[in-house]
Amino acid sequence: MLGKHLLTMPHKLTILNTRLVDKSFEALHVVNKRAKLYQREPNEKAHLRADALYGLKHEALLNWKDHVEKVEKHYIRNDVYYCFYYDNWSFHIPVSVAPRNISYLRERVLYDFESHSAPRNGNYNEKDALTHLYQEHDLNANNYITHEAPFNSYWSYLPNR
Repeated sequence: MLGKHLLTMPHKLTILNTRLVDKSFEALHVVNKRAKLYQREPNEKAHLRADALYGLKHEALLNWKDHVEKVEKHYIRNDVYYCFYYDNWSFHIPVSVAPRNISYLRERVLYDFESHSAPRNGNYNEKDALTHLYQEHDLNANNYITHEAPFNSYWSYLPNR
């Protein structure tokens, strides 16, 4: 059954100024793209980093969920996601990670889903994105590295837990 409620927010996140909002969403976009690249690499360090970046992304989206403009439920391949829309940005989060009480506007099956592969304006690299999210939102990718991981899996420019 389709959700009948639409999550609403003021035009921009009220807790942040517009410039910071755009930088924060751009940083999250870069984190998401890097996670996808790490997932494709054939080594354990890269997979640990991919999992950490997805963990950070999920925490950011859950922290910001009260400011989403709309939510849709997307079926992509064999997985189910919520797609959170914020102004000109959208991000997927697995339904299994999101709270159960999220209402969504509609459901869609995306047969040939391919996300945009490049940052929108290229201002951020991985280090800039992670540093911004840590400094502005206290989101630290190192907090999502598993305890058993080798030390060199951590990002050296971020605090270790």
